[in-house]
Amino acid sequence: MSFIALPAYAESTLSDRPEPPPPQPDVHGFLELAVKNAYITPRGLVVHTKGAAIQPLAGFAFDLHSSTVGTLNSLSLSTGGWADLQTTQNSDHVGIWNEFDYFAGISAKLFNRLDLAATYYLFVSPPHEFKFEHNIEFKFGLDDHGYIKNFGFRPYTKLFWTVDAGASTVVYGRKGMALDVEVGLSPIYNITAIQRYPISVMLPAFLTFGGPGFFGHTGLLEVFAVGPIGSVLLDFVPRRFGTWYFEGGVTYFHLLDGNLVRASRLLGNSGSRDEWVGVSRMRLSF
Repeated sequence: MSFIALPAYAESTLSDRPEPPPPQPDVHGFLELAVKNAYITPRGLVVHTKGAAIQPLAGFAFDLHSSTVGTLNSLSLSTGGWADLQTTQNSDHVGIWNEFDYFAGISAKLFNRLDLAATYYLFVSPPHEFKFEHNIEFKFGLDDHGYIKNFGFRPYTKLFWTVDAGASTVVYGRKGMALDVEVGLSPIYNITAIQRYPISVMLPAFLTFGGPGFFGHTGLLEVFAVGPIGSVLLDFVPRRFGTWYFEGGVTYFHLLDGNLVRASRLLGNSGSRDEWVGVSRMRLSF
């Protein structure tokens, strides 16, 4: 066997050649920890307002397709869990653990603008306040960010379908096979003056409509909610430890439906039509 000696300049060129960048992972994780003064669901159920609500979230996303051209720009699967811990709950069996939700879904982006998603939710009550609730949520959204510099309205519609439930998700409504519609905006403005700590200011707002039987009757507006949220990227954390954000904000809920007011009172809350929820949140994605 013989070896061919390379010239010195060739050896130097090969040794100095940069390594190709590692491929981007197709599996991502996300973690979140939120602390609130109350827990109110997007459908207007005032679950609890006493003490604090500590709400962790964790999950994974699996990228099946990614492209900046063509009709289908992204396709991914996600799964994870969410919990509500009520600091004033003293269950003999589960302590402060009030609720657990499991979710699994698929999402896609079309034409770099249209967001579509379908997610299955299983609602579980660790202290056995209700039986398992099986739900499916469909989302249709428009990502209009960029049409106006650093700003987007991001309109969306959600269809929440209670497929099978041991109890109504809003107490006085139909137990399963009922539909709720949410129509909203998620306006966002990105402030880039401080490059190392970019800030996003959001003003989410939505209205919900109850389908036949969902809230115990048909047809009218049920909940209105709006409130500012600020988010800052914690760029001082090295990216090898993931991308970290801190968020804070407040949301105002107005309960338009009388059954939601009755449910609030039944669950030991004030029974007021007007509620405020403040939140502070740490988010991590990797």
